[in-house]
Amino acid sequence: MNTFSWLCVVKRISLLIALLFGVSACVEEEVARDKAWYMSNADALKIKVEECKNDASIAETSNCKNALSANSTLALKEL
Repeated sequence: MNTFSWLCVVKRISLLIALLFGVSACVEEEVARDKAWYMSNADALKIKVEECKNDASIAETSNCKNALSANSTLALKEL
């Protein structure tokens, strides 16, 4: 390959790396919530429990575990 071809390859790789970093910067991380927080925020609890039940990919996250635990505790208190 000549110098011009290598330059095009380097430019393309640089662009790809820049795009990957740009996309990863757009991913929003969820704030970690504990069981007590979910127990005192009923609306957020309902939303999170539904999300966790409908999306297996997040079911093992700490927020799902805490929300499901809070939901169970509150359900037992209602009995």
